[in-house]
Amino acid sequence: MSGEVRVTPSLAIVIVSYETPEHLATALRSLARSEVQGRPVVVVDNSKSEACAEVARAAPQVTLIRNPKNVGYARAVNQGLRATGTDFVLVLNPDIEVEPGAIGRLVAAMGDRPSAGLAGAKLLNPDRTLQYSCRRFYTAAAILFRRTLLGRIFPRARTLREHLMLDWDHQSLRDVDWLIGACLLVRRRALEDVGPMDERFFLYFEDVDWCARMHHRGWEVLYVPDAVMIHHHRRESAQGGLLTPSRRMHLASVFRFYEKWSLFLYLMKRYRDRLQAWALAVSDLTALNGAFLLAFEARRLLADHFQKPLFPVADYWQFLLVFNLATLVALRRFGLYSGTPPAGFRPLAIQVGKSVLISALVVLVSTFLLYIRAYSRFVILLTVPLAAAGIVAGRMLLARLTARLAAQGFTTRRVLLIGDRALVDRLTARLDTVRGRRYEVVGTIPAGAPLLAADGFAARRVSELCHRERVHELVLADRRGELAELAAEVRSLLGGGIALRLLGPWIEAWPEGVALSEMAGAPVLTPKVRHRPPG
Repeated sequence: MSGEVRVTPSLAIVIVSYETPEHLATALRSLARSEVQGRPVVVVDNSKSEACAEVARAAPQVTLIRNPKNVGYARAVNQGLRATGTDFVLVLNPDIEVEPGAIGRLVAAMGDRPSAGLAGAKLLNPDRTLQYSCRRFYTAAAILFRRTLLGRIFPRARTLREHLMLDWDHQSLRDVDWLIGACLLVRRRALEDVGPMDERFFLYFEDVDWCARMHHRGWEVLYVPDAVMIHHHRRESAQGGLLTPSRRMHLASVFRFYEKWSLFLYLMKRYRDRLQAWALAVSDLTALNGAFLLAFEARRLLADHFQKPLFPVADYWQFLLVFNLATLVALRRFGLYSGTPPAGFRPLAIQVGKSVLISALVVLVSTFLLYIRAYSRFVILLTVPLAAAGIVAGRMLLARLTARLAAQGFTTRRVLLIGDRALVDRLTARLDTVRGRRYEVVGTIPAGAPLLAADGFAARRVSELCHRERVHELVLADRRGELAELAAEVRSLLGGGIALRLLGPWIEAWPEGVALSEMAGAPVLTPKVRHRPPG
């Protein structure tokens, strides 16, 4: 393409600014010289100073959104996206300098490819050398070469060449795995289908994730070499030592990305109830046997204060076998391996204490019936409280670890909503208010969507979508019973670990004081009763 390129579809520009007012000023001046002058520009300011805000206020056609603190790149971009209603939105870093015609060529390329959901320009360094802005998806080897000394020692390694697409001339328009987020033109229809950036990524990998989700929904990610922009880029994650804040943030984003898309971790989350039960059992067994070893060692150290000799550890195998089995059974009977565990230290300690006391009584009865007299009563009596304390401590530690993972979004349940739009929107709003980042809505599909066409394959397509999108909860919002057949077919195809939820019209009257639960496989509403003291 050559010559002037006009932009005819509705377009808005979103820029997220940080502590770089000089870069923001350059970016806004380049937009004013481009073919999009007069188009709305939204600047989302994540900085704490007034400098960037003053630059934005001084520029024409700019809407300023100021955040009191740095809320993260993805959240700031989403703020800008929500402030626009145009057919296309161009997301730019403040260190981008737009060359004349570049944005028009981006929009034209998207117009020629209706299947394109995202497009990115060819980015050049300030010295006009090529910047490798389109990449193939990360592999474990690529991360090693990019984030360790291996990349410096072997800069032409095959892994790096493939990841950075070094063997391609970057001169032709093509669909790529992903584009760096410095320049991304998004189509509104793709945005509504795929959703905005994932705000769990504070910085880094939000662009990789967005592009991956585009591909999963059938949208292309276009590299447009005729659209040229200058990127005054400095890789913060590659600066300094191994434990810089930027590197730690990048590493956290890597873990979050693979927690989200790894098949292995997805299966672990699908079967987390079973895995959690096994983890608790392992923790409990460790506490039981550790308590015995501590009690035995205490008896050995106090041997001079006892008349009878201490029998070897091997002689206690029957005691340990019965004690372990009896305690596990008692803990299970008290519901400590399934359902909702007791909240707080005291309720948990009471339940565990009861379980251990019951198992101790079982041990005493069994040893009496079997005429076993080789056990030290001191060891047994000391093992019981130590075991109870160890079990409680282990469970509290696991609970704290789970809470920390949940706070970081690593235990988030991915939800797909299908059906009546009003019911879906109501539930989506409620899910957004749940604390602890427990849910992520990966998509909403209206009841009349082509995916649900009655050709006999709707259930199979829904099931495939659930597995491809790593869905944990499938919700069918059904107002008139239209999805009953789909629900029955999908249930048989989903397999274990993906929960199927059903919502009816009563969801619109779902008040704050009512909890959604399940009874005999059916959704029910349970009023939250507030207990008042008598009198």
